Amino acid sequence: MVHIEVIGPVPDLSWWKELAGLYLRESLGQEFSIRCWKDEEAEIQQALRYGTVRPSDWAYGTEMTGPVTEAFADFLLETARFQPTGPDGGAQMTPFFSVFLGDVFSSSHYGRELDVRPIAGEGAEDWTALRERLARQGWLTVYDYEG
Repeated sequence: MVHIEVIGPVPDLSWWKELAGLYLRESLGQEFSIRCWKDEEAEIQQALRYGTVRPSDWAYGTEMTGPVTEAFADFLLETARFQPTGPDGGAQMTPFFSVFLGDVFSSSHYGRELDVRPIAGEGAEDWTALRERLARQGWLTVYDYEG
C-alpha cells in the first residue's frame, strides 16, 4: 500500500482528481463507500443519488454504498471542490469525509489522507508517473507500507 498525506498548504485539487480518476477507472463494477458526518445533510443526499445507506458501526454519521459506475465516477470528480479550509479546519479536496473504492483506494479527512494499492497492468505506467510526481511535492508525504 501507499500512504499519501497532505502536510502543508495545498495549491489545488488537480492531484486528487487525477489520482481518484485513475482508481475510478480501475474500480468500475466494484463497490464504493462514502462516509459523511451526521450534519452533512446535503452531502448525504448527493451520495444517495448513487447508493444506499448501509448499516454501519460508525456512530458519527452515515455510510452510503453502491456500485462504481461511469456516472458515479463523473459525479465524484465533478463534486470535487478545493477549499483551503474545510469544516474541520484543513484543506478539502472533496465534500465527503471519506471515500472508499473497493479495497484499492481510501480517501479520508476530505481528501487529505489517502491509502492506495499500486495499480498493476494497463494503468501501471500512469500510476508510477503520478506517484513519482506526488512524491516530489513539498506539501505531500508519500510512502509505502505493508497492508
